Amino acid sequence: MEGKRVVVTGMGAFTPLGLNVKDLFENSRAGKSVIRDVSSEIPVMVRINGDNEIPILKTNGSYIGSLFYPEQINHERFGKESKRRMCHDTRIASAAAKEAIEDSGIFYNPATTEQIKERTGVSIGSGFGGISDIEKAVIKVCREGLLEIDDFIAFKTLPGAPAAYIAANHQLHAGDGPSVCTECSSGNSNIMNGCMNIQLGLADTMICGGTGDAFSFLTHGGFSKLRATSYRNDDPSHASRPFDRDRNGFVIGDGAGVVILEELEHAKKRGANIYAEIKGYGAKLDGDHPTSPRSDAKYATLAIKQSLEMARLNPEDINHINAHGTSTKFNDWQETLAIKQSFGEYAKNITISSDKSRLGHTLNASGGLELIISIMSMKNSVIPPTINLDNPDTQKDYHDERLQKYFVPCDLDYVPNKARDRKINNFISSSFGFGGRSVVLCCGRYEN
Repeated sequence: MEGKRVVVTGMGAFTPLGLNVKDLFENSRAGKSVIRDVSSEIPVMVRINGDNEIPILKTNGSYIGSLFYPEQINHERFGKESKRRMCHDTRIASAAAKEAIEDSGIFYNPATTEQIKERTGVSIGSGFGGISDIEKAVIKVCREGLLEIDDFIAFKTLPGAPAAYIAANHQLHAGDGPSVCTECSSGNSNIMNGCMNIQLGLADTMICGGTGDAFSFLTHGGFSKLRATSYRNDDPSHASRPFDRDRNGFVIGDGAGVVILEELEHAKKRGANIYAEIKGYGAKLDGDHPTSPRSDAKYATLAIKQSLEMARLNPEDINHINAHGTSTKFNDWQETLAIKQSFGEYAKNITISSDKSRLGHTLNASGGLELIISIMSMKNSVIPPTINLDNPDTQKDYHDERLQKYFVPCDLDYVPNKARDRKINNFISSSFGFGGRSVVLCCGRYEN
């Protein structure tokens, strides 16, 4: 990477699988999953044909997910005022940011705190904003009238609210506090944006990542209508199965992942603990279809190669790939194609894992969480497994006829079902979003 070097000096996570980085990684390493029937977690009831009221999500083709349990997001942890003033995505992003800031120690020298805050910015991707609060507000308006809606609804539901609240809570002043939304690649896009702010000299430190709101019945229903989500309602713990022949869609997950990015010399000067270096990044648009990626994986491949080129690394320097790995029929082999085109025969020597097999697809938060898990894998020299991978998809005739021209078998090393010890020096973390967005981070151990 040309010019200023960017390192990771703090990490924070808030997910149903773990309310902090340590627990998230330990549960990931153990192959645990909290994917379950979540129809009762979305508190909107409907009456059908005069029968008793049922949860609205039960009327959907898919009603499984990885959502927070009520006790994980109770008032005592966040404070009663937070629920009134913040939507769910902002609350969990604030919790993740708080852990990351405390982990980094960036503001704990009173003599330098004010100066550091002047040069610290925030970039957090949200996407849907406070959609579940919008749904509740609309229902309330229909029942009670417009004057009864929440006083804070106009601001707290904005996609930029998480970044704005984090900036206000910690009195940060660098940059414009964006919320970069590139759908499912938003986490990586905001981290890339943070790197660019530091490299351009606009900030010394950036608080970056992504957050979500999976308590929305419209989100669940919308993805189900697109036939993107798994309908394995009778077996939720085995529903998310990336690269497996029997996969039938992704599972919606919830959470927030935030990292502290810091200019290297700034981090060294204050004696910061450096977890990893962001050595390069790549970003490409397919410009082809509003939802599906290109069948030939051309621009996903170019994004991977771009990240390696910026990092000045050869394909053989990469030990591990944290895959987007959604468990959809199209994504998994298309991503495998991109990996094979990027790394050639060496692809067989790279371990690949999908955190979505355990976390579900946390949408805008996925990039931040997957970078954190990758860094923890590098730190601990152990790779969490891709669970539920029992029969790798190698059957060409399993797919639509129009795709067979580019189909490749999913026959790489996806670390199936059991964690594996392995030293990692450099890895890539890939995110692919609707609209043909490909955003790839290339990271590794910091070397002076």
